[in-house]
Amino acid sequence: MADPYVLVGMGGPFPPLNRCLHLQPAGYKLDVRSDGYRWITPAGGMSFNIPDLPSLSRFLVKSGSFDLRVDYAGKLVQIAANSGGPWSINLPKVPAVLDVHTPDLGTDILQVVSDLYSPGALAQQAPEILFGGALKTAADIITALQNFLPARRSDHEHSAVTIRAAIGSCAV
Repeated sequence: MADPYVLVGMGGPFPPLNRCLHLQPAGYKLDVRSDGYRWITPAGGMSFNIPDLPSLSRFLVKSGSFDLRVDYAGKLVQIAANSGGPWSINLPKVPAVLDVHTPDLGTDILQVVSDLYSPGALAQQAPEILFGGALKTAADIITALQNFLPARRSDHEHSAVTIRAAIGSCAV
């Protein structure tokens, strides 16, 4: 199966098979009925491998200053196939990871985690942004500072916080 990320770097609709997802369809069931067929995959999905990528990490950009990769390790493909309707495929919660090569920021500073799905796929999840390295530290500090804000009394009342750097005073 060709996922969207393999299509990005191949320059055509048919990437080499060894760079695609090779499904390990153990435990699937094929019901052949008078009105057609229905392919039933295991409830959690099917595992896969990528022959050219044994680590299951696909590099989209690899440079001296940063890398952008997709990590498939531990992910399962969900397929709904029925001859009476369109197929749907979902590969849930796949992280696209940004790793900036600098000792100051740490590794894997940003991950965008989202589903890779075809139209009609069920149980799609909203994308998430996860911070790592120095960005995680900054996010933790901002979260801790937010705990000092007064609680909002209603949806119509807003608290305003102004921080002035000149003397270090704080007006609430």
